[in-house]
Amino acid sequence: MAAVLSARENETKLEFGRTGPGTLAGRYLRQFWQPVFNADELPVGRARPIRIMSEDFTIYRGQTGTAHVVAQRCPHRSTLLHTGWVEGDDIRCLYHGWKFNGDGQCVERPQEKTPPGPQDAIKAYPTREHLGLVFAYFGEGEPPPFPPFPAFEEEGIVETRTTLYPCNYFQTHENNFDPCHILWSHSHGITHETFQSLDMSVQPPPEETEYGILNRWNFANNTLP
Repeated sequence: MAAVLSARENETKLEFGRTGPGTLAGRYLRQFWQPVFNADELPVGRARPIRIMSEDFTIYRGQTGTAHVVAQRCPHRSTLLHTGWVEGDDIRCLYHGWKFNGDGQCVERPQEKTPPGPQDAIKAYPTREHLGLVFAYFGEGEPPPFPPFPAFEEEGIVETRTTLYPCNYFQTHENNFDPCHILWSHSHGITHETFQSLDMSVQPPPEETEYGILNRWNFANNTLP
């Protein structure tokens, strides 16, 4: 059995587990649309701080109802933009009133002698709202086609929720692709004899799709306590 990695080893050896800008996993995950916020938790005219893939951003909903994702801070004095306020579809910095549109362009610099220019712009990211979630694209160049999960276009009930897991993203994926732990962690008292009686061979293998790995584990033919 492999030994548990220390925090230091996890940082230095588990390179594919790091998601910050320029990291191996960070560059890969930024090639896709990422869900970043529950749409119904972002009212019109409000801004919120978000942290996605080890990087901080500002999300706000303009008066037109459009959600925008921009940089975390104003480039002037590094004030957190979510502490400011929304005007129309723009966001204004709390400190000196610099105002930025949803594309990241600075449109007002009060008290400055010259009008704003390209050097005053902040980063902005394409956003789309879909199935109760706000998605954003943080990669380079044009984003991939939308929606990212075609299967969710089928008829059914839409339910969205968010859960904060205090661990690395790879640890949650590792757990989800380990169906055997379900029998122990979520069965409320399975015995070793019951586990031994389960026919694991009848489970279909994972399938690779255009949007990820599909796992169809089904324990309906087995008897759980």
